[in-house]
Amino acid sequence: MLKTPFGIIRIFADGEEVEYRLMPHASQSPLAGCWRICADGAGEREFRCVLEGSTGGKVSTGEAYLAVEFVRGSCILTLGAESDSDTFSAAAKPDGIAVTFYEPAAQVVFGVAWAEDYAGGGDVRTWLAADPTL
Repeated sequence: MLKTPFGIIRIFADGEEVEYRLMPHASQSPLAGCWRICADGAGEREFRCVLEGSTGGKVSTGEAYLAVEFVRGSCILTLGAESDSDTFSAAAKPDGIAVTFYEPAAQVVFGVAWAEDYAGGGDVRTWLAADPTL
């Protein structure tokens, strides 16, 4: 379980909470936290990465990348997932991201990064660091 300044990150596979592996991810910019979250599937079709207790994240997209950002004062947390694939689609939810596979999936990877010194709209450190395709 990953505890962040914004709350606990939970992963659900077809509506059931599942265990996940955390892998630290090195960022080129200084961050308070940066991780890859890997969840194994046994034929599940939808995985959700949920920031417990949060709603109203701001959606941000890039090339084959979907991010949801949560901001509180000078803190920002970004959840990210690969999107626009031939085998799955990703959608923003008020509390995180859902990835729906067209065929049962073996694994999904989400990115999460946060900073405690967020400088506003031009500060894209967490957006870049949470991109699991990089």
